[in-house]
Amino acid sequence: MGGNLPASPCVAPGVINKLAERIGSWRSVHANSDSAETDSLVLECARLLTGDPGGEQAPLWTFGLAAMSEYVAWRPGDGVADAVVDALLAADRALRDRP
Repeated sequence: MGGNLPASPCVAPGVINKLAERIGSWRSVHANSDSAETDSLVLECARLLTGDPGGEQAPLWTFGLAAMSEYVAWRPGDGVADAVVDALLAADRALRDRP
């Protein structure tokens, strides 16, 4: 996702650009990514989702984990896959009954 996202009247440009950067980093993760860098990125996303699984940002963190799922399924470090599953289950429990 290169470049800046278009401006929005509801979101400050700096926030949009930071989000674009974050999404770009998630999308660059693949099965052969360096685990030293990638595990921390995946764990941060899982931690943020676990911290507020029913919150406004839950869909964003869920998207991040989905975007990095190839890595998580193939060769995550110790405890990374468990953290992802725990985060996704927490979001499922929190969001399951919402309209």
